[in-house]
Amino acid sequence: MESIVEKIKREKLNPPPEHKIIPLNKIIKMIPKDNPFLLKGMIVENSVNALTSDSGKGKSLLMLKMVEAIAQGEKFLDEFETKKSKVLIVDLEMSEDDIIGRTQSIIGKEVDGIDFHYSQGFNILNDDDFKWLKDTVIVNGYKLVVLDTYSMAAGSKNENDNAEANLVNKRFLELTNEYDCTILFLHHHRKLQKGEIMSQSTSRGATDIIGKTASHLLIDTKDVNVMSDGEAKKGIKIVVEQMKRRRATGFDRFAVIVWYDLKENKTNFSFNGYDEKAITAIEKVIALLMEKMEVGEEYVMSEINDMVGKTSVLYTALKQLIEVDKKIGIRFPTEGEEHNGFRIKHNAKIYYKIP
Repeated sequence: MESIVEKIKREKLNPPPEHKIIPLNKIIKMIPKDNPFLLKGMIVENSVNALTSDSGKGKSLLMLKMVEAIAQGEKFLDEFETKKSKVLIVDLEMSEDDIIGRTQSIIGKEVDGIDFHYSQGFNILNDDDFKWLKDTVIVNGYKLVVLDTYSMAAGSKNENDNAEANLVNKRFLELTNEYDCTILFLHHHRKLQKGEIMSQSTSRGATDIIGKTASHLLIDTKDVNVMSDGEAKKGIKIVVEQMKRRRATGFDRFAVIVWYDLKENKTNFSFNGYDEKAITAIEKVIALLMEKMEVGEEYVMSEINDMVGKTSVLYTALKQLIEVDKKIGIRFPTEGEEHNGFRIKHNAKIYYKIP
């Protein structure tokens, strides 16, 4: 008579792929991909990737330029290698007219291998919608699916709920693990406090939204003037930084200059070099203090707090200005008292001593 163990062994000789077991001795002989990226250093193939920023900072602009390069297998910004792949953009925020206008301005030419699906009713947690997406990926051979934005695609009822985020992650991972697909989603950041800068932790909502990504690209933008055809035109500088990666190969922070040519209805992109310096929260606080403090004037801590707003790095910034830059001095109410390197008493007199 067949035992229970023998029965289970007989029925489980061919387990489903999601429950496949691989011995260590086989894994150590396997060779990983030489190029695990669809976009060198930035978008990891067969993984979940995120592109985040504040609203209106250029996420969609940069994404369309990335997709244009990936679909053609050409270098992004003439600098970063791509792996030619067919792309589906699921746009859940813009109307058809908005998509037409933006795409014609940014890409401006016929490119095979880029398709759009625009519908504010799509929800990846809806079984019918998810089945449609899986079938569409298989039938059309899409290797990259872009979701703009995460919150719209997830139909978030509670964006701060990690349990909900993990339901979305489970569906993402099914696409990447079983359907040979790569995910890139766009996402916003929460409103920042004074002196605070964008980081992985300032992404809006639950920590697991970003926590399961293989690559997290963060962008920030500032206005610049651009010389084009002998004229000064308004443009933006987009600074791209990688906040997280699971593969050793990444990239140094770099900048992109973007400007719009009204005559040609064309949005121009120009690579602006590596090592673009990011302003830290401490540097922002120092800049605010130097801007608002008058030379020789004395301030108590409550007045200093009012200058920079609520920020956790105020004392670190003051310590640097006192001990390193030597631009700020302290007069204590008790004779002989010294600054201890941590807290400054609320009634101590703080002054800007070097112009």
